[in-house]
Amino acid sequence: MSVFVLLAAFCLPPPPGMPEPTPPSEAEKARVIATTFSNIVSGVVTRNDNKVRFKILKVYKGTLKRGQVIDAYPAHGFYSDQPCPGMIPPLPTIKGATGVIAFNELPAPLQWVESRWLAEMKRTGLVQDPR
Repeated sequence: MSVFVLLAAFCLPPPPGMPEPTPPSEAEKARVIATTFSNIVSGVVTRNDNKVRFKILKVYKGTLKRGQVIDAYPAHGFYSDQPCPGMIPPLPTIKGATGVIAFNELPAPLQWVESRWLAEMKRTGLVQDPR
């Protein structure tokens, strides 16, 4: 199941007579993120004027390297508490913000991965702790 499908399931109301969908568990969220995205890295936002830059501090999954600086842009996080997160712009990115992001291509959307999901990915072997 893709992240888009999981998000869309909670944006649209169910058809009349159908029950509300069951929200995904924390383990399901972690599994979908780990299996959908080719890069999972932690780092810090180093620039946020007209171009956002993200310095990689740890690589959990992917071929990027520690110390590499990549282009990025503000994006909605995974499983936003907002009912339809794509309908309003994401919050501005603050220089110095740190965390884990998951993405496939550059420039990278700053889709922040919560620490409990990263812990679940490590626990289940979906990602490895960086050496």
